[in-house]
Amino acid sequence: MSFRGLSNFNLSFSPSAGGTNLDYCGLRYAPKETRMAGGTIKRLVRDRGFGFIRDDGGQEWFFHRSSVQGNFDELNEGQRVSFEEEPSAKGPRAGNVRSDAA
Repeated sequence: MSFRGLSNFNLSFSPSAGGTNLDYCGLRYAPKETRMAGGTIKRLVRDRGFGFIRDDGGQEWFFHRSSVQGNFDELNEGQRVSFEEEPSAKGPRAGNVRSDAA
């Protein structure tokens, strides 16, 4: 049995000085490291709210306007962006898309 979303937590118990009773239960959050990929916007379909990013390795990633951090309408084809890889049944999808412009 697996629980979605609980993989980032480590549960630890420490016995009391007496030895038999548990007097401490600590729940620690251990965030997973996420690596931002980089790429260039290859195509934008503004009226439908999506686009495609080509990463530095040549793979194309679909993204939707809802995954853009900031304003989707300010993005342009050829612009450098960073994004996180998300699993999708329909193929590679980019999430948390951010402009690299400073």
